[in-house]
Amino acid sequence: MESRLLLELDTELGEDPIRAHGRVVWVAQVPFQDQWQVGVAFFDVTESRRSRLRAIVNAQQAANN
Repeated sequence: MESRLLLELDTELGEDPIRAHGRVVWVAQVPFQDQWQVGVAFFDVTESRRSRLRAIVNAQQAANN
């Protein structure tokens, strides 16, 4: 069964949240914790929202390296 989501992602202060539809593509439990990670594939996303999402993901990846 495919789980679909309506997401509202808060971003920088002063910016509007990003609203997008997505579907769950994977789920994994964080080892030794009662927490989960979820992979989401977005669909029906405008190009401007897609650009904002890419910027958030890129910034998060840079912060983790």
